[in-house]
Formats: sequence, C-alpha cells, structure tokens
Amino acid sequence: MNDINDLPELILKIFNPFKKVFTAPAWNKALILGIGAILCQGSRTIAAILRVMSLSNEKNFSRFHRFLYRDKYSLLGCTRILIKLIDKIIPSNKPLYIIGDDTLERRYGEKITKLGYYRDAVRSSQSVLVKCTGLRWGQLCIGLKVPWSSIMRALPVLSMLHTPPKKDKENGKRHVTSTSWMKKGLFFIRKVLPHRKIIFIGDGAFACIQFLHDLVKQSIHTVSRLRTDVRLYNEPLPRKKGQKGRPRIVGERAKSFKEIAVDPTTEWKKATVKWYGGTEKEIEYTSGVHLWYKAGTKPIKIRWVLLKPEKPGDMLVPLFSTDIEMTPTQIIEIFVCRYSIETTFQETRAHLGIETQRQHADLSIERSTPILMGLYTLIHLICFELHKVGQLKTETTTWYKKSEQELTFSDLIASVRRYIWSWRLPKSFFMSAKKEESKKIGANVAQTMVSLLSRSP
Repeated sequence: MNDINDLPELILKIFNPFKKVFTAPAWNKALILGIGAILCQGSRTIAAILRVMSLSNEKNFSRFHRFLYRDKYSLLGCTRILIKLIDKIIPSNKPLYIIGDDTLERRYGEKITKLGYYRDAVRSSQSVLVKCTGLRWGQLCIGLKVPWSSIMRALPVLSMLHTPPKKDKENGKRHVTSTSWMKKGLFFIRKVLPHRKIIFIGDGAFACIQFLHDLVKQSIHTVSRLRTDVRLYNEPLPRKKGQKGRPRIVGERAKSFKEIAVDPTTEWKKATVKWYGGTEKEIEYTSGVHLWYKAGTKPIKIRWVLLKPEKPGDMLVPLFSTDIEMTPTQIIEIFVCRYSIETTFQETRAHLGIETQRQHADLSIERSTPILMGLYTLIHLICFELHKVGQLKTETTTWYKKSEQELTFSDLIASVRRYIWSWRLPKSFFMSAKKEESKKIGANVAQTMVSLLSRSP
C-alpha cells in the first residue's frame, strides 16, 4: 500500500500530531502498522498486518519488524500528545479522572527477561487462586464520557512494565513496587497538565498512606477502597495551657467499620446513585471525616463512606477520598467508574490482539503492548470525529436491535474499519480498456464486503 499518506483527512487529523516524535522513515512505517493493526483481525503480528495492508510481496519486509526494536521514536512523547488530545475534549471546568490498575499479559518464552509468575486476576476468584507466567503492566487510563454510551470509558494513555522482584534481586537493583510505578505515571500526567484538577481512581492496592501523601502534594486527590480493619482517629483535642509532653497528632480512636455496621445507633442515609452498567441503584450509607493513621507515618484526613450490607453476611465496602469536600454519593459514583478499566483490558484482548504478539526482544515487548493500548484510545478519538459528521453508526439486523446511544468497542472498531475500507476499496478497482470486459460490483455486494471486513470474528 504505497498511498498510505493519502489517507482520509479525518484519520490523518488524529494521527498527524504524533509525527513530530518519529523520524521520517519510522513515521511512514508507523502509519502502515497503525492502520494495519486496526484493520487486522486475530493475531497482531507484523506478518498479519502486512498481509492486510497488501504488502505480502514486500521484499524489504524486515524493516517493519525492526520498527519495534531499532527505529528511533519516543513513546513518552506519544503519551504526552495523547494526553493533550484527550484534554481538549474534556471541558476545562471538569476534573480529569485517572483510573489506574495492574493487568497481566499472559506470555511465555525463555528469552523474555521480565517474565514473572503472578496471580491471574481474570481467572481467579475468592475460592480459587490461579497463577501463570506473564508480564505485569501498570496501566493509567483517562476516564472519558462519550456521547454514544452512558458509561464512562477508560482510555489507556500510559503503560508501565514491572520487573519481577526476583529479577531485580538477581541484577542487584532496588525493586520498584506497583504503587511507585503508579506514582511516577501520575506525576508525569501532572507535569503534562499542570493546571488540571486530577482525581485518581484505584482499587484497594493503592490505599497506602505515604502514596496518598505524595499525591496530595501534587494536588492529586484519590478515590479508592479501604480495608475494613483500617485505624481511623478523631482530631486531637486542643492543647491545654501548660500541658507537658509532645503534642498529640491524633485523638481518640474511632469505631471500626465492623462496629459501625452492627451498631444499632448508626444513622443510615438513603440515596439513588449511578451504578455499574449505567443503571441506577438505591443504596444506604453512612459517612464521616477522620484521620487515617499508621505508626511511623503522618496522619492524613479522609472522608470515608460505608455502604450498608444488603443482607447479613455480605462483605463490607468502605470507600474513601482524600478530598473531604466530596459528597458521599460523589465518592460512590466516582469509584463505580473504576470498573471501566476492566472492560478496557477485556476489549483490548478481544479486539486488538493483546497477548498475541510474538516479539522476544526486550525493546519490542516494551513497545508493542503500549502501542496497542494507545491504539484503543486512538480509535475512540477517531470515533469522536466520525460522530461529528454523522458516520458513527452500528449495523442492526431484524433479530438484533441496538441503540446508537449504547455502542460497544466492537461497534466502534467496526465503524473505523468500515470508514477505511470504504476509502480503500474504490481505489482498488480498475476498469479494463475494453468495455466488454468491464465489470462493476453492485452497491449491495460492495456493502456486504465492507461489512464482513469490518466485523471481528
């Protein structure tokens, strides 16, 4: 496909801002591989991408393989551009929601140096623990409300590959923990957007006092889940005149969440909140503001929210925010948005070929997964442009009706593929010099071809 730079203006509008972080030869390959990865179905190997881009007869095909481990370009530069593109879409008076979590990319091979043995969160449950070899990625996504869905989407912007503790020990290096990686990523986003209000949404693994202190210093507030046995304290009483000894940093210890849940004097308030799946749910909760303290650390003030168990024996769900001005219902609704990152992980595996790459070189591995994750975000940005011109539509059948206000990622990638194939196919047809040999493809047949090319298997 030699006319790659002759792409539709709408597609180039999204891709062209990244041109400045690539060399000229690398940029041409980046466009071919990027468009090919969108059009490709199944495994996202370089060979599969070259086939879908009509480059099966390319003699110098090895140059595309070298793109991942030899060509010069900056992924952090791409991340910076990607963040700014999303920032333009979000109104300036709205906070920027950053959703963070770790995910496991199941990979095998003796030559993969950062391979580790981890718990597989997708396959594990409360009763069964499943472990497997793979690569552990720290992922930061920007939560974005889109016009075609009632659910906030988590768009990946930064992927960080963790090194297993065993490997760091063998190399004589200090191990960088998951929270440290997440903190570095959040500081990078703060540097890119110094004046934005940022709220980090994470699971209970990031409910660490020192981690929260470091984020608050950068004006980043956190919404997360608390342990049920966490120690909360009241404010210390005012110091009396002439009182001896060091000033107390916390007051009396507050009730534990288990005690609050069974206490008959607890006041439970009712509210209707936005729940998982875009639905609404009536809940009961209680809330308060206390100091969270652990010996050896400085206490931090948080607003906590405890959801009332629906039936005896249900697990307690305490949430918190370092922004004490947040209302309890805001904390609950913001935390519910965290689940969208799990959907992102599932959709990138199902539709963008995560875990199907075959690279073994260290640099190729460190680049391929972040590129595919970033491609997930780029597809959403392209769909924003398609929505503006009225070309973001889903194909419906008589037996399967779907509202255009509830499109899934399979619909989005199909729309982008349909748009690209509709541009490519007419350029692929040619007319014979003799009229009797001229044949045209009917509109219905052409539309069916585009539809079949667009839909994932």
